[in-house]
Amino acid sequence: MVTLVRSVLLIPLSTGWLVPLWLACHFFLESAQQDAIERAGGHVPITSFPYLHEADDMVAVAFLWLAVAIGYWVVQCVKGQQLRRPA
Repeated sequence: MVTLVRSVLLIPLSTGWLVPLWLACHFFLESAQQDAIERAGGHVPITSFPYLHEADDMVAVAFLWLAVAIGYWVVQCVKGQQLRRPA
């Protein structure tokens, strides 16, 4: 039972960084699309990329999350190698 709970918790730790990365791409593409639509209509947008700051924040969160996940798995691999080392 403990192994199942641990496995369920490790899945979001290992793959959850994709959610903020997807949001960053979504924010960036949404603002680029709005910019293109305004320019196609003959208007010069006041703010070219209104969601660019949010996209930047989401990229930072995604890479921080990825660093934590990689760090966790590196520690697990090192522990596993120490257990398998002959005495």
